[in-house]
Amino acid sequence: MEKLLNSLYQISEAAHTAKRLPALFEAIHGIVNELMPAKNLYIARYDEKTDRICFSYSVDEYDTNRVDRKPARGLTEYVLRTKKPLLASKKVFAELVASNELELMGEPTVDWLGVPLITKGKAVGVLAVLTYSESVRYGDEEKNILTFVSEQIAMAIERVQSEEELRRHRDHLEELVRERTEALASTTETLKVEITGREKAEAALKESEQKFHDLLNILPDPAFIIDITGKVIAWNRAIEQLTGVSAGEMLGRGDHEYAVPFYGDPRPILIDLVGQDDGEFEKRYAMICKDPENKTLIGENYTPALPGGGRYLYATAGVLQDAQGRAIGAIEVIRDISDRKRMEEELRRAKEYLENVFESSADPIAMVDTQGRFVKWNRMTEIFFGWESKDLYLKSAFELYPDQQQLRDLLNRLRSEGAVRRHETRLFRSDGTIRPVEMSVSLLKDSQGKTIGSVAVVRDLSELKKAMIKVQESERLKTDFLSTVSHELRTPLTSVVGFAKIIRKRYKNILLENIRTDSPQVERAAKQVGENIDIIISEGERLTALINDVLDIAKIEAGRMEWQMVPLSVEDVVRKAAASLTPLFDERKGLALHLEIEEGLPLVQGDRGRLIQVMTNLFSNAAKFTPSGAVTCRVRPERRSVTVSVEDTGIGIQEADLERVFDKFKQVGDTLTDKPKGTGLGLPICREIVEHHGGRIWAEGKPGSGSIFSFTLPSHEAPEQIIFMDLNAATAQMKKWSATGETLPLQQGRTVFILDDDPNIRELIRQVLEGKSYRVAEAGDAKTAIRRIKKQLPDLIILDLKMPDINGFDVTAVLKSDPGTRHIPIIILSVLSDRKRAADLGVESYLNKPLDPDVLLAEVDRLLVQRAFQNNILVGDGSNGTIHILGDVLDAHGYRVERIDSTPQAFRAAVRAGADMIVVQPLDQNTPKILMRLIREGIVAESVRFIVLTENREAGENRV
Repeated sequence: MEKLLNSLYQISEAAHTAKRLPALFEAIHGIVNELMPAKNLYIARYDEKTDRICFSYSVDEYDTNRVDRKPARGLTEYVLRTKKPLLASKKVFAELVASNELELMGEPTVDWLGVPLITKGKAVGVLAVLTYSESVRYGDEEKNILTFVSEQIAMAIERVQSEEELRRHRDHLEELVRERTEALASTTETLKVEITGREKAEAALKESEQKFHDLLNILPDPAFIIDITGKVIAWNRAIEQLTGVSAGEMLGRGDHEYAVPFYGDPRPILIDLVGQDDGEFEKRYAMICKDPENKTLIGENYTPALPGGGRYLYATAGVLQDAQGRAIGAIEVIRDISDRKRMEEELRRAKEYLENVFESSADPIAMVDTQGRFVKWNRMTEIFFGWESKDLYLKSAFELYPDQQQLRDLLNRLRSEGAVRRHETRLFRSDGTIRPVEMSVSLLKDSQGKTIGSVAVVRDLSELKKAMIKVQESERLKTDFLSTVSHELRTPLTSVVGFAKIIRKRYKNILLENIRTDSPQVERAAKQVGENIDIIISEGERLTALINDVLDIAKIEAGRMEWQMVPLSVEDVVRKAAASLTPLFDERKGLALHLEIEEGLPLVQGDRGRLIQVMTNLFSNAAKFTPSGAVTCRVRPERRSVTVSVEDTGIGIQEADLERVFDKFKQVGDTLTDKPKGTGLGLPICREIVEHHGGRIWAEGKPGSGSIFSFTLPSHEAPEQIIFMDLNAATAQMKKWSATGETLPLQQGRTVFILDDDPNIRELIRQVLEGKSYRVAEAGDAKTAIRRIKKQLPDLIILDLKMPDINGFDVTAVLKSDPGTRHIPIIILSVLSDRKRAADLGVESYLNKPLDPDVLLAEVDRLLVQRAFQNNILVGDGSNGTIHILGDVLDAHGYRVERIDSTPQAFRAAVRAGADMIVVQPLDQNTPKILMRLIREGIVAESVRFIVLTENREAGENRV
């Protein structure tokens, strides 16, 4: 579709730049040839006055004798008569001939595709492409493409034709002037005695020549004229700039010296081919055509000798005649088309690249029309479905769905959203088998926004599904095995440890006190028994911890871990874990634990027991690896999160081991010397717990310098839809907003995306916006920006026009044509000034650099207010002035305000009505809870915002 839109732009551009119809026809041929194979193409026009069909342009490898004629019964006349496109294969042509609609004219073709050129309801011509080879065929796709561009082509031809008519009238007037001048000269020759008359004639002739030279010099294109002897008699300023050769150096020169600036040596060029046989054309120029009506030649060629390097030139040459029709010279007008050639080459390479990507994709890719029929696909599509190309063509993709209800759901989503990503379904293959697949489908639209089909990328999930089943079964067996073994071990361990503790207690309290002997051997044995009992208990507890860790990791991996998520204080978690490990830390024994907890920590949503498990593990690890010194735990609030760090002064960690410490059953260090005893599961469990809470955990440290283990947890806030505001403070603030026009808090915190390749400009805009509490995202190149904008969906976009990869207008066109981003307001901030083009693309605001921060902020505020809310419902009892003040402020800022009673029934009715903002003075302490329940249960859309007015100043400063 992007290529079709680009072709319309190219046709429009050609209509504005082409001076003659042949040049326009050549441009049209090139554009059509980019869209489809169009080696053979002609344009026929119907002249109503003469009742003739004129073949104004024809390039054909076989039928080179296409001449003007009276309307007959050819394919061209058929399209003119029916005013409808015609795709005539051999079969269709034979049927039309048999029905006496057509007769064979010219060379027979494999496919003939023609579309009418309609202007003001009349068919004024036909554009036709032909193929003589079975390897190049046309179908509905080519027919739709040619029909799509035909209206623009007809408009372009009408425009250039009108301009030519104007030029012909002008030329006719100039011819009349020349004829009068000749008549005057003849009279002067006859009446030589009338010296006064002769002088007047000469003056008139000189004046006419001067006007002609002045006209030639104001032409924007390079041009020169030679007389009948081949000498240069005019060399305009534009050709001086192109060649670097002045008119004074070139005038009067002959023997083809005018070719030297272009080719480096004197030789015949296009101007010398005027009047020669057509056979000479192809020998001299890469592309050349002739207009038989005015004997004009049009050609392209590469000229290697021009200053600054070789260039591609497009030239038009024609004969100059006197009043009697005698040739008196020739003129050539030149245009530099090097940039166009370079763009054509880049487009050709881009097309090849896209085709290669399309065909080399490992996944099936297919395009279907609005009826769901296949129109284009890659080789993997045929392989996946098991069909040959002839079987897929125009086959309905709807027939491939076993579940028609699922198909209807997909089509409904596609129509409403424009694209469906990662849609899992099942599809039939040619042998009747059903394969599970994942599909991504997008709609295809034309320039008017009309849907013309869709494209789908399909991924075969059958092998993946089998592998997933095997993995799940393996994981299940592993988990069941670990659970069984762990539980079987726990039972005897419970007995062993329990009885060992009983034995130790009775041994110390009863037996040891009653052992009275002077035998050193008995005392030594008694002491060893006590120590052995302690070892049994210690090792039993360590084995129990190992089993618990194995069970935890198995539950987490199997998704069977039960989580008790509640709002909680991180400070409480840290202090409880520290208190439970008091025996590990004793300053008298050389190891201390310090807690540095900052004030103002927000709550987090978490499982208290599991988070205590994380802290206990980190404290224990720090103690194990720190023979002496200190362990410091720091807890600090971050933006929307809490960070906890446990720092020790122990042996440290090798840099290569910083990530490995979180691997299961992995402990870093020397396995024979300095590695303390442990399961190697503690840190992996910590990582699983932290990541389940939406945080992350990492390690830092160096050998001999201690280590730091840190993790973050997201702060627990009420939905951002609910804002608590102190009632008294709100009254003062509302009055301030009303008087000063400051930004409302509902605009604050919204995201603005900045696209500018200058990092200093981005930083300046960032500081300006963040000073008003806007969030800022940014990118320095267009491709990255488009990708991030489609993913993040910011509230507003500020972009520059001059970018290194894609200009700002093209970025705007991409965003405004995407249903997912077209609603986002755009501010263009640029040194360039093209407001009309920006407005045509739908840009909401246009500002020029240098940046005025106040003006930019005013535009950002204005656009976000316009976009923010369309209907604000105020819920109040009518007795508080704040409600009325807030209503007045919202009215002044462009919101629509409705006031209702503050009864529970009215409040719920407002919620069901789909209000965009609700301002409420709580009826009782349960009102905020009701709001949160409505939000979390999905009864209220995410776009709705609540402002809750309270009489608690502290509550007004926070969200809960």
